[in-house]
Amino acid sequence: MVELPDVPTPITGALLYCFKDKMDGAKATVLGAVEEKSTKKPISLAGTYVSHKFDAAAPSALKVTVKELLIASYWHVEYTITGTSDEIVTAVVSTASSPRQ
Repeated sequence: MVELPDVPTPITGALLYCFKDKMDGAKATVLGAVEEKSTKKPISLAGTYVSHKFDAAAPSALKVTVKELLIASYWHVEYTITGTSDEIVTAVVSTASSPRQ
């Protein structure tokens, strides 16, 4: 019998809230937290889910590295965005750091 992996399921009722942490030329750091949609408080990922994964998709002009923050803090993930120019990184980070609605 062949075992198939479980199909990933999206987290419903949650939002990834991002905050621009640092800008240094063509490099930026953005922090992210998964928040409960109704309370806007961080979700305890380890206490709520068996497993989770943060990922990022980016155009070829950007390189994005993802680092999960394992210490107990408000933020769950750190994205480091490096681009071919300051303008490209600034444009991407400004959309990722838009205020909550």
